[in-house]
Amino acid sequence: MDWHARISRRRRTSHVGSGDAMASTEGLLTGARSQRGWRFLRAAPLGGGLLTCCLCGRVVAQSAVAVPFVSRDTLSGALSLADALRAAMSTNPSLRIAREQVRIDRGSVTLARSAFDVALRSSLGSGRSDGLGFAPPATSESGTGIAALRSQTTEYAISAEKQFDRGLILIPSLSLTRLVQPSHSALAVNRAQANVTAIVPLGRNRGGGVVAVQQRSAEHALAASGFDQRQTLARVMMDVAISYWEYAATIEQLGALRYAESRAQTLVNETTELVAGDARPKSDLIQFRGTLASRRTQRIGAEQSVAEARQRLGIVLGLDPLAVLTLPPARMALVAGESPDATVTGPRDTVASVLDPDIRGRDWARQVVLEVLRVRPDLHAARARREASDAQLNAARNGLRAGVDLRVGAGVSGLDQGLALTAAAAPLLRNPRGMSVSIQLDYALPLLNLSARGALEQAEAGAAQARTIERDRVRQVEVALAVAAAGLFRSREALGNAALALQMAREVVENEKQKFRLGVSTQIDVVFAEDALTNALVNDIATRAAYATAVAALRLESGALAAVGEDPVALASLFRSDNELWRIP
Repeated sequence: MDWHARISRRRRTSHVGSGDAMASTEGLLTGARSQRGWRFLRAAPLGGGLLTCCLCGRVVAQSAVAVPFVSRDTLSGALSLADALRAAMSTNPSLRIAREQVRIDRGSVTLARSAFDVALRSSLGSGRSDGLGFAPPATSESGTGIAALRSQTTEYAISAEKQFDRGLILIPSLSLTRLVQPSHSALAVNRAQANVTAIVPLGRNRGGGVVAVQQRSAEHALAASGFDQRQTLARVMMDVAISYWEYAATIEQLGALRYAESRAQTLVNETTELVAGDARPKSDLIQFRGTLASRRTQRIGAEQSVAEARQRLGIVLGLDPLAVLTLPPARMALVAGESPDATVTGPRDTVASVLDPDIRGRDWARQVVLEVLRVRPDLHAARARREASDAQLNAARNGLRAGVDLRVGAGVSGLDQGLALTAAAAPLLRNPRGMSVSIQLDYALPLLNLSARGALEQAEAGAAQARTIERDRVRQVEVALAVAAAGLFRSREALGNAALALQMAREVVENEKQKFRLGVSTQIDVVFAEDALTNALVNDIATRAAYATAVAALRLESGALAAVGEDPVALASLFRSDNELWRIP
């Protein structure tokens, strides 16, 4: 058998025996596909750039890399994006902190409402006194007209105080008094009195400007913390998605480098056959063996990158150390949809084409910024905090006023005799006499009023600070929208070009190998072609990861993630696809 036949048989055996080794990470996680069965991605004009398209008609950004690093036994244990998002919702420390902050602010609202609780007060007392008094001579002990007087007094009082959020204070009260003097009468004297007092602030705290502000401010803070929780959830979900794509990309890059290592090993084996058949000089093996050693070094570095990416994802998920170290592999499966702007059909080598994504992103951001401002929870949080600061400012201004309170009271009293328990309240039922009305005006004015002035200065600074934060947040949202949109435009264009470069690199490798076998090319040409293919593979993976990051960034900036809430399946679909990416929720 001549060397051509031996090499051909080796090549066929290599393809058949390493069908799984020629499968991409996508294929290994969803079903192995051989390299010969791979459908190369083609470039299609879309959204101002080239977008990779599958022959099946759907636009799919997936790997064209052979990754012989995971066995079929581990396929069912692959970590899906929805699983990662679900795990982060329950274990991410930032989300836990945000939830507890909502509970803290809810407790603050309850504490602020305590100022308007009804305060009930009651007292019960009894006393006995033995004294001296003037009495008729017949009853006096010494005949001098002085006699011992014994009395027993029992008092019971109950009152309630209620402060309303408009500043009004109501104080109803009831008092019952029983006086027993055996020396005068065998019957007890019962006195009952009912009063109602109203305190109306006319100066400071008029309309509840001081006492009610704490509750309103706490309610605004609670609303702000709720919006912060939603924004934190959206941002954490974006961080999880980006870390997930990074982890998946490093796995695919490891597969690409292992594939490059296997190709380098195949070149060494084939060149050894050619040298044995006297078709190539023995010196050709030196270059190929050096390339193989270089590929092994790159593969070792990629394995460490996978471990580090796994660690970053586990930390974002909030997993314990053992779970982080045993995290299953991730897979990259992205589906790209339609773009709202398909005016540019291909890359153009002009300055205008470089600026075009920025201009289009800016124009789109200006069109949708009002809708985005309506749905972004962080903007609602900033607005709630500004409203709380305004309420504090109004209360501080109200605190500069003098304390002027009008007290209006009305009451009725009665008097009766009896020893029964029911006789204590009988005066109000049988003999309601002695109607009383009172009006009192209280005035208080601190001479320097330093406390109110200091509170006003703090409130003015806090309100100005809150307004600045709100305006700055609005400004940042519009800029972030424009940058995120431009990033997506560019990543789409890069996605198509990377797939095209990968296809061309594969063809160049096959051509150089064929020319090398025919003796019209050198091993340097083959090595350069293999290097270009490896770079194209790694670049294709990095481009798809960058595209996924661009999708996640625009989902966050447009408020779409916050609108979904805590639904990991819906969130995963948003991250995996850019369908309806331009529709603001």
